[in-house]
Amino acid sequence: MPKYMENIRRDTPLLGLTALIVLLFTAIVANTTTPFLSEIQKEAGSLVPFLFGLILLLVLFCIYLIKTKLDLKAANESAIESLRVTSNELYLISQSLQKEIEGHKALETEMEQKQRQIEERLRRLTRYDPLTNLPNRSSFLEYLHSALARTPWNNRHVAVCSMDMDHFKEVNDALGRRFGDLLLKAIVERLSLFPRSGDIIARIDGDGFSLLLADVAKIRDVAKIAQTIIDAMSKPFLIECQEIYVTVSIGISIAPDDGSKAETLLERSDTALSRAKTVGGNNYQYYSEEMNSMMLSRITLENQLRHALERDELVLYYQPQLDIASNCVIGFEALIRWKHPDLNLVPPQEFIPLAEETGLIVPIGEWVIRTACRQCRFWQEMGVSNLSIAVNISGRQFQQPGLVDTIRQALQDADLSPSCLELELTESLMQSEDNTADILTQLQAMGVKVGVDDFGVGFSSLNYLRKLPISHIKIDRSFVSGISNHPEDVAITTAITRLGHSLNMRVTAEGVEEADQMEFLRTIKCDAVQGYLIGKPGPPDMVMSHLREKRLCNIQG
Repeated sequence: MPKYMENIRRDTPLLGLTALIVLLFTAIVANTTTPFLSEIQKEAGSLVPFLFGLILLLVLFCIYLIKTKLDLKAANESAIESLRVTSNELYLISQSLQKEIEGHKALETEMEQKQRQIEERLRRLTRYDPLTNLPNRSSFLEYLHSALARTPWNNRHVAVCSMDMDHFKEVNDALGRRFGDLLLKAIVERLSLFPRSGDIIARIDGDGFSLLLADVAKIRDVAKIAQTIIDAMSKPFLIECQEIYVTVSIGISIAPDDGSKAETLLERSDTALSRAKTVGGNNYQYYSEEMNSMMLSRITLENQLRHALERDELVLYYQPQLDIASNCVIGFEALIRWKHPDLNLVPPQEFIPLAEETGLIVPIGEWVIRTACRQCRFWQEMGVSNLSIAVNISGRQFQQPGLVDTIRQALQDADLSPSCLELELTESLMQSEDNTADILTQLQAMGVKVGVDDFGVGFSSLNYLRKLPISHIKIDRSFVSGISNHPEDVAITTAITRLGHSLNMRVTAEGVEEADQMEFLRTIKCDAVQGYLIGKPGPPDMVMSHLREKRLCNIQG
């Protein structure tokens, strides 16, 4: 209800009361009036009081109307002011809401952009290697599938070259992963020079890459490209002012000759790559069915080797070492053999590299140390005095942090003096490990002797001979076998013997098979010999029987 109507409704009783008072007042006046008025009243009759009251009522009503108008004006002004304030507040609220809406829109846009960036990054991660930005395995297979789909129409070949960097793991382990990543980037930069238009290079895993040659006219062209890559990789890489040498092995498969499916071609190029690494690395090999058969045999052999220890299929053969001056057997070298249930006696050169590659060499090496120590102690208890046992330590086994504790425990379990155990390491192993000196020092403190096996055929740096606690060196059989016919081998064998003696090291020649070799080694004062002339490797019982027949001087009773 409008405010002026409320005022009228509120003031109506007051107005009626006022009129009633006026009428009562008029009546009183009429009854008590002066004679003059009475005269008038008589003349005018009874209308005068009524008219007087009516006029008074009109005056009051006019006053009320004026008051109501003023109240209405004030109410209108108040309403207008209230509307203005409300309008301003609504405007401010609308501006605030507009800003919030714009802010939400901006946030929504930013979130959409970030979501698109994340989706793009995830998509790229599923298709590309984050370190090198090369396509990954799944992306490479897609490219290969597309290339194979075109071969029936263009009458061309498709080639897959699987590549692996030789000895990259050693570099990565020695210099750290960050350095290895820098080397990988440098390798990728060099490899990126070779793909032609339409070819694809991808990082498959670790230091493994694959090159897709999508349009090959002649198969021999693939060999040219592979050899060019091998030549380029043989040049040194300069990483943080340090020259690093790595070589590459390459396996090649050709479509459609070696398969028409992408997965098959990649698998067969990997098979060829394994063959390239097996024959020494730094070369390329084409896939062949014979190679596939060899790979299946290798996989089977690996699975069987994993169970060889638990099935007691591994045995140790022992080859005697003879002291030249006294003509006495002073010890044995423990040589592992595998009595395969189907393949009979498997020589070490056929399964030791496999054991190294798979890591099985660690438990096998521990078993060799324990078994050799027990056998040496058994011989001593049987009356063989001053007898030592030599055990070869592989590179992977030497890297194990618990090697010293393993050797100490094996000696304690066998109750064998540490001075009776000789460990033989290769030259390259002597120079490759940062903690080699520390490990050898711990072994020396324990009383264990350490020697260098196959001396002269590794990456020789004679500096380590004077720094490391080495007790003896073994001349490699390749020099000994040439003593009879090659003056160079005579000179090298003589020089190694003199070098060892000048450093107070015992010198042993291995691979002695002929009497004239033995006589020459006696002449140059070589300390000990080992080879078929002294005795072939054999099981413990056979070796001991052979020694007793010869009545060598360290056999008692």
